[in-house]
Amino acid sequence: MADRGDTETPDPRAAADPGELARQLQLLRTVAGYPSVREVSRRTGDGLGRVPPSTVNDVLSGKRGLPKLDNYMKVVAALVAMVGNADVVPWREAWVRVKQEERGLRRASAMPPRVVSNLVEQEHGAGDGEEIVHDVRERAIRKAEDDVRRMEATSRRPNSRWSAAP
Repeated sequence: MADRGDTETPDPRAAADPGELARQLQLLRTVAGYPSVREVSRRTGDGLGRVPPSTVNDVLSGKRGLPKLDNYMKVVAALVAMVGNADVVPWREAWVRVKQEERGLRRASAMPPRVVSNLVEQEHGAGDGEEIVHDVRERAIRKAEDDVRRMEATSRRPNSRWSAAP
C-alpha cells in the first residue's frame, strides 16, 4: 500500500473532540498501510454485522461527528488487526471520554446563564470564585459519565422487535 509519509504515531488519548479522534483514527489507518475504505469494511465482519463502506468513510472522516460506538469499534478492530500489535482498549476509552465531554458540553450549553447562576447561588451562596465553577463542572462531568454508562447499558440490550419470540 502507498506510504503517506506520515510518521506520527496514533495516540487516541490525545483526542479531546470528535475531529481529533477521527484524525487519530486516520493515523492508525496510515500505520495499517492505508487500506481502502472497502477493505476496512470487508474486515469489519460478515453479512449484517459488516460496517458498510459509506459508514466506514464517515467514521474515518469524522464529518458526521462522533460515530456510534459499535461502528467505531468495528473499524478500530479492523485497523488494529492490520497493525498487529496495537490495543483496542485505549481507542474505546477515547471514544467514551469524547462522548462524555460532548454530552457535558451540550448539557451545559443548553442551560441558560440565569439558571446556572441560580444553581450556583443556591448551593454556594453569593460569589463567583473559581472553586465554585470547578465544583459545578465536576458535577456536570459526573452526570455525563452516568449518562454514558446508562446509554451503553441500554445499547447492549437486545432489540425486542428483532429478538426471538419467547
